Amino acid sequence: MNFADLYRFANEESDGRNVGFRSLADCVIDRHPRIGGVETWRVNLDPTISIGYMLYEEERTSPYEPPFDVAVIRFHDALNRCWSRFVCCKELMHVFDGHNARTDTAAKFAILLAELESTPLLRDASDMFRAENDAIWMAMLVMCPERIRKVLIKSDNHSDEELMTIAQTIKLPVQVVRAISKPYYFAALETLTGDI
Repeated sequence: MNFADLYRFANEESDGRNVGFRSLADCVIDRHPRIGGVETWRVNLDPTISIGYMLYEEERTSPYEPPFDVAVIRFHDALNRCWSRFVCCKELMHVFDGHNARTDTAAKFAILLAELESTPLLRDASDMFRAENDAIWMAMLVMCPERIRKVLIKSDNHSDEELMTIAQTIKLPVQVVRAISKPYYFAALETLTGDI
């Protein structure tokens, strides 16, 4: 399974209002060759450093079966429902990261934090930094696939009140809705899925 497969699942499965995080996680569990489980934990994090992250834990169902990875997502306990959904989905998108894009050591985490603070040009950024940016857009695309977007977002110039109504309908932060209402949505869709 790759991200394009998950996007197509979300675009087909959506009920016209929102895509559930659990249905996305279940699809990843069913179709991703390495992921055998997804757990979410609301924890006390320092939001000046991180509002969410994902770790892999190795599990096995029996001593005779091969081990599998459980994607354990921890997110800041003060986030509201919309932000919690988005952060968990964004972290789930890291299951599609390549080996070099994984922030799996303390040294790599320090590099990523430094890049997040300085926002380097993409040509100078690490694979981890680019994976963060990709994960944000992947989450936006699967939580508001084109099938939902074309029903709710009629233009790229909505009032704040209209954006708030759309955000409440699809249970996403208004900042996310503002981003997906812009024409760049289609460029991100094509880049990340190959769909035009």
